[in-house]
Amino acid sequence: MALLSFVQPAQGQTWKQTTAPVANWVSVTSSADGMRLAALTTDGQAVLISTNGGTNWTWSSPTNGAAMGSCIRSSADGGVLVTCGFIDPTGEFAGDIIISTNSGASWFTSTAPHLSWTGVASSADGTMLVAVSAYRRSFGGGIMTSADSGSTWNPTDAAGLNVAYNGVACRADGLQVMAATDFIDTSANAGATWSQTFAPGSGWASIAGSADGTRWAAASDNNGSGGGPIYLSSDSGVTWNPSSAPITNWVSIASSADGTRLAAVAAGTGIVPVGAIYMSSDSGATWTTPVIPVGNWSSVASSADGTKLVAAVHGGHIYTLRSAPSLVLNLQATNGQAMVSWVLPSADVVLQQNTDLTSPNWTDVTGMPTLNLTNLREEFTAPQASGAIFYRLAGQ
Repeated sequence: MALLSFVQPAQGQTWKQTTAPVANWVSVTSSADGMRLAALTTDGQAVLISTNGGTNWTWSSPTNGAAMGSCIRSSADGGVLVTCGFIDPTGEFAGDIIISTNSGASWFTSTAPHLSWTGVASSADGTMLVAVSAYRRSFGGGIMTSADSGSTWNPTDAAGLNVAYNGVACRADGLQVMAATDFIDTSANAGATWSQTFAPGSGWASIAGSADGTRWAAASDNNGSGGGPIYLSSDSGVTWNPSSAPITNWVSIASSADGTRLAAVAAGTGIVPVGAIYMSSDSGATWTTPVIPVGNWSSVASSADGTKLVAAVHGGHIYTLRSAPSLVLNLQATNGQAMVSWVLPSADVVLQQNTDLTSPNWTDVTGMPTLNLTNLREEFTAPQASGAIFYRLAGQ
């Protein structure tokens, strides 16, 4: 049996205004390592992309994305980008789902119907997609799914004919889905069948979960009234409980892959024109708000380990945050082998081993870990040793 330890690469925690231009940002997304970012505007469904964590940005807009944008999501590696439209240039509540499978180098308009799309979610590998619409299913909307990175789409039978959805999220493998409306609907089979959870009715605006689908967090704007809570589930959405986050106009929430780190942003209201950012590092038990310029926040996204965040202001700037990782190792020993795993980090780290904790002679483990796309954990399998072996992650 091996004993595990971990180290934290030294990093500070500072929000930084990026060089992205002022725009009507409506949605941001991040790759699992926090390096590939994409931001969507309401103006012309335009997309801005960064490949270095927000240091530099370039426009990579869909050629015919004329609709007002509503949501953008990314696969874990940033290769698949999915954007939805909400209102077209004529003022009709309708838009397209436009997709890139090469990190924004080129785009195609999917075969999804021309509707008022409000949210989209992607599996970690970008294969399974699910989109929700403000159009009720009786008008051809509701929830649609794709199992081929958006090439083809299929309607689902979620929640009957008279439900308009605000947001959606899925587990890393794309099988478990949570869709936000006045209530929270769930599917355990990639949208084939649906049921309503026991979350209370609250005009849910955004939802996010851990990679394995165990932990979920839902944020409410109470149908735009500015008086919504954040609710949490730690049992795959079976039961929901209120968090200690303040009641406000929540519009977006993000989660780390293990569900321990959460970030939520609130938009301004007619009475209070600026919102706020709140963060939690204990699965939503407690929340803090950073010192950051106030703004009409519209969206927040997180790296897999939760230490790289990106947040956008509607009519303002895009900001990023870098904080110190807490890289906890997990060990499973079966059939004479040891499986060492950790959440995909946003920092450069190396797995090291030692047979004596009193010795400074740590050595790098030979071989490369494998990324498990069902839980966004790096996994390394080593032969089981007869004596104790100590492992740690060292910053590079």
